[in-house]
Amino acid sequence: MVTDSGQRATQASVELGYTDGERIFQAASGAIPEFSVLCSAIFHLTGTKAKELRVWLHRVTLDGQSENLPALVKVSSGEEVREFQIDVAGKQFVLPLKDFMKQEQQDRPEKASQLEVEMQLAGSTVSEK
Repeated sequence: MVTDSGQRATQASVELGYTDGERIFQAASGAIPEFSVLCSAIFHLTGTKAKELRVWLHRVTLDGQSENLPALVKVSSGEEVREFQIDVAGKQFVLPLKDFMKQEQQDRPEKASQLEVEMQLAGSTVSEK
């Protein structure tokens, strides 16, 4: 699920990466098909008003429990890119967006609210673009 300032994001798309190719969806929420073989997910957010980015990467087990997933997370806005390694102990992390997107807003205001969040699941074998 993708939210923006507490509401479901209206301008979100996601690219799901599998070993046999990608699938692109224009949606802010929904079940991920074939989750057990998912390698990566790239979320594209346009027009975000959020002041911070909170990422919680987990899956719900068959018995209804939440299980944290290890991953490499890349957050980018224009030329600004930051990487975070999430292990199974870390439930979520928060990135303040004010300073992160500040330079891009000054350099290219038309691109300032575009944010990309890429999650490369640990152990995946999909090659990067």
